[in-house]
Amino acid sequence: MARHHRKKPSTPPRISQHTEAVSSASEHLGGLVTEKSERISEYKRRKPRLLQKKVEPAHIGTLVEDGWIERRRIAGGKVLFEKSKTHDEILENRFWGILYQLGFEELNKGRNFKINVVSEGHVVNKQVDVFAKVGNTVVVAECKSSARRGQRNLQKDIGELGSLQRSIAN
Repeated sequence: MARHHRKKPSTPPRISQHTEAVSSASEHLGGLVTEKSERISEYKRRKPRLLQKKVEPAHIGTLVEDGWIERRRIAGGKVLFEKSKTHDEILENRFWGILYQLGFEELNKGRNFKINVVSEGHVVNKQVDVFAKVGNTVVVAECKSSARRGQRNLQKDIGELGSLQRSIAN
């Protein structure tokens, strides 16, 4: 029986039809991972849904108060603790991981990524949850998550991000 393999695209598909080249991105952005080794490290840090900590037995009390769960005792007398990441961090990390797997070459590092944009003649420091770029395709995302199911009006957030779209692209 013959196997048919689909050829992987060499570049990721276009995410948006309204993309523009980002000129001198390093001047406007902070905390980008551009090297392959950096992207791999960031992906490995973001992928797990649990945080882990190895601590001395003397510090157990404070961790338990903060919601950490003891998993097991490890060599050297230390204790391994785990705690689930927050729902918003999990969502951001999952979307970041998708863009990484699609082959984006520049991605934001960490959760405190900011872009300086010019809005109405003033420089505005805009916090962005996920930033990714390959060639002239740029993805800027603001993730919204809730612990409970319900309705929420996102028009204000969409409008704000939409009004800054040209400034971000430039």
